[in-house]
Amino acid sequence: MMQVDSPFLNAVIKLLQSVLRWSSRLAPMAVLCAAACAQEYSFQVYDQSSGFKDRAIFCMEQDADGSLWFCTRHALYRFNGHSLEEHTELVPEKEALGHLKIDAADGMWVATNSSLRYGRPGALAEVAKVAVDEVVPIRKGEALLIVEGRIERIRQKAEGWERTPYLPEAEIRAHPELRKLEHLSMDRDGAIWTGCEQKICRIENGKVTVWDDLPPDDWTAFLKDRQGAVWARGRQHTSVMHGERFILRDNPDSLRLRQDADLASLAEDKDGRILTFLGDEVASWDGNRWTNYRPGQYTGYPISFVRTDRNGSVWIGRAAIGVMRWVGYGQTEHWTRTTGLASNLIYAVTRDHQGRVWIGGVAGIDVLQDGLVVKSYRNSDAQQTRSLVTTADGTVWAGTSVGGLLRFRNGGEPVLQAHDLPHITSMLPDSKGHLWLCTWEGIYRVDVATGKVQPDALLVRDSDSTPGGNEDANGNLWFISPGQLIRRAVDGTWSLPQRDGKSVLESSFVSTIDRQQRLWANSTNGYLRRFQIKDGEIVSEEPVITPSSHLRTHYILATDSRGWVWFGTDQGLDIFNGRTWLHITEDDGLIADDTDAYAFLADPDGGVWIGTSRGITHFLHPEKLFQEESLHAQIRSANFAGKAIDPSHAASLAWERGALDVSFQVAEDPAPYNLRFTYRLAGHEDDWQTTHERTVRFAALPPGQYHFEFYAENLGHGVRSAPVSFDLVIRPPWWRSAWAYAAALMLAVLIAIALWLWRTTHLRRRQHELEHVVALRTEELRNEKNELLAAREELRERAERDGLTRLWNRHTILDILDRERERADRSGEPLIIVLADLDYFKRINDNYGHLAGDEVLRTVTARIESWVRSYDFIGRFGGEELLMVFPGLSLEQAGERLEVLRKIINQDPYAITGGSIWVTCSFGVAEVYPDMTREQAIHAADEALYQAKADGRDCIRFAEVGV
Repeated sequence: MMQVDSPFLNAVIKLLQSVLRWSSRLAPMAVLCAAACAQEYSFQVYDQSSGFKDRAIFCMEQDADGSLWFCTRHALYRFNGHSLEEHTELVPEKEALGHLKIDAADGMWVATNSSLRYGRPGALAEVAKVAVDEVVPIRKGEALLIVEGRIERIRQKAEGWERTPYLPEAEIRAHPELRKLEHLSMDRDGAIWTGCEQKICRIENGKVTVWDDLPPDDWTAFLKDRQGAVWARGRQHTSVMHGERFILRDNPDSLRLRQDADLASLAEDKDGRILTFLGDEVASWDGNRWTNYRPGQYTGYPISFVRTDRNGSVWIGRAAIGVMRWVGYGQTEHWTRTTGLASNLIYAVTRDHQGRVWIGGVAGIDVLQDGLVVKSYRNSDAQQTRSLVTTADGTVWAGTSVGGLLRFRNGGEPVLQAHDLPHITSMLPDSKGHLWLCTWEGIYRVDVATGKVQPDALLVRDSDSTPGGNEDANGNLWFISPGQLIRRAVDGTWSLPQRDGKSVLESSFVSTIDRQQRLWANSTNGYLRRFQIKDGEIVSEEPVITPSSHLRTHYILATDSRGWVWFGTDQGLDIFNGRTWLHITEDDGLIADDTDAYAFLADPDGGVWIGTSRGITHFLHPEKLFQEESLHAQIRSANFAGKAIDPSHAASLAWERGALDVSFQVAEDPAPYNLRFTYRLAGHEDDWQTTHERTVRFAALPPGQYHFEFYAENLGHGVRSAPVSFDLVIRPPWWRSAWAYAAALMLAVLIAIALWLWRTTHLRRRQHELEHVVALRTEELRNEKNELLAAREELRERAERDGLTRLWNRHTILDILDRERERADRSGEPLIIVLADLDYFKRINDNYGHLAGDEVLRTVTARIESWVRSYDFIGRFGGEELLMVFPGLSLEQAGERLEVLRKIINQDPYAITGGSIWVTCSFGVAEVYPDMTREQAIHAADEALYQAKADGRDCIRFAEVGV
């Protein structure tokens, strides 16, 4: 490269190189951007991450509470303004949802491929077992259906649901077009509209009218707009009826994007525009022409419906995506790199005298005309376009981050006026034809006519940064600098305004002057400071609290053509219309909450452009942002200790240990994340509490009367809902009731009476003491006699009973067996003996100890004794082995009874120290035959018991005959 020692020549070469860098990039980018797409729009997407399990959503309805219902084939989803709830229970299993309609009484009609249901969520009832092709509600409990191509009326009567043909057969014969229908629609005046054999048919007051003068089409969607015009949509055509005549309103792209007739839909937005869609594009009719909104990143994802809710939000169902809410619909439009800008990071914006918008950022400058990028100027890698202004002569000026100042006359080639200035933060054209440059190192003045640049403002040190400046109505200039406010009077003198000997400013970065000649500036503590200017002097100041006063990062402070003040931060915009503040975020249509320094343009028509870190947003009608809104807060659910409460009625519930849970919602709020809820439970705490959650809990409420109330606030928009409340009475438990207190009082009286009676009785008893001595002695003798008898009986019991189980001991039970055997021989009645043995009893003793084993044995004995007959005999034969003697039972009867006994023994666990165990028992059964000895009988039962053990225990086995 050629080296030049002359500073002047070096400056000239650098100037020429910079100009060449700018101009050489113009031609190719102009061609590229001419083919680029226009502005883009913001959408809030609800997909699988939001709660949809199936993203093929094909319909939307809104209920009386404002909640939105979305349809998939196997579930309904309720959107309460904040989250999605899946309701699979509303669609019967193994059936596919076809239609959902909600009538004026909030009744829900759910039609599947094989049934029709009606009712409220949670109380849907099947009203017809039939496949329905279309359902149109008429009124509560009444609707029109299309079943197998014919229109039917279904309505609820006292005796049940009735289905009847809607049209008489004679009418159908007169109009054969009505024999095979697929779609049906009812306008707000009650007229029925349908496509009939490629024509349009209307049924009104029993009269059928057919329009056959339109191009044949599958007419499936109908809408009566606010002006009374009826719109009809087909696969290819769109028409509107004025008077009694349909006129085609075809979209020029209807052939390119031919729409599936089954998915056609029509909607009307809050400004009266008609919305529909073609393939993957939304189309809007504004009264004069169609505008198609290209899908951008959603190209190739067909639309299934376009609907508006009662709040005016536009909702779009898009295949394989889910549901999308159009954020800022009709209010905002955006430009980003995807629409042709050089960069998403925008620092400056201005409009030239030809109406073109110039946008500057990290990578250079782009020029918009009619929404398209028609020119682009690219910076070198080290430069950023930090400021753009248009002076009165129509020249566009650009300041860069490396001190370059460029001039574009009439949109022509850039001319580099200076290259060695400090970083230019902003520029201010004044009313006297000068252009002022605010830089990192002071203020510079540019002669607009000659382009000459020279430093000015001797009061500013070379090292002082001057972020920006403003001109008041009298021509005075006001600049902000670290810790000071700088004024340049009309006569050209400079000064530093002070109050009480101190600078009026802290470290400010942005400022503006409004129509009331008040200087606004930001401050380090977050709020704004407003200074009243009079005759070029600061006469008063006051702090201004904004919705973003808690923030410390401020980028924009400007005034628009209405005199409104715009305050940009890294978390959205605050707008002051002279009365109230409004906070704007991405939920309101701003492309990004992070605004960028000085990237502001106020158009004469009221529109405002805001630069952000993700592109630039154009607010088309800022005044609509301040349109009166309303929030409709609702109590979604309430329950106390798990018991549901109907908030529409006062509730009275018995006290329980539990909490009061209340959930609330604002179904139609377009910016749910800006909501704050203020609530209190009078009777528990009278102070108001705030939360951003949608559920509150009050734990451990005592009995009493309570009044819950809450309201919702949109903090950014300053809108508050009406209070919503319900009353709750928690009745006290029985021991705190009035009758319990009365009973306690009565008990106290009775105790007092009892004490008095006791005293008098005591005196009487003293009088009769001698009389009782003999009786007491006699009683003692009688007791001694009884004790002797009891002791003798106890000795007998000990001789005959087992000490542990209180069953007959071995000796006694064998004697009983001999006695019963002899009696059976005499009477001929059957006699059964059973040997019962507890399974694995030794393990119980080994694992849990002998005390546990004894306890188990006693419990088993108790269960057996509760089961046997009064004349059956049970004895402890040895260890855990029991001998049972059952007189008068056959083997079959004994088996049935023993099976019951077996289940009784093992039906419940046996409590032992430290836990419980399960115990089973095995039984060996033998019948005692005549002339059979005692030993033979016991041996037979023992053999059967052995067999039961061998067969796995916990069973009954019988001795073989003859054993």
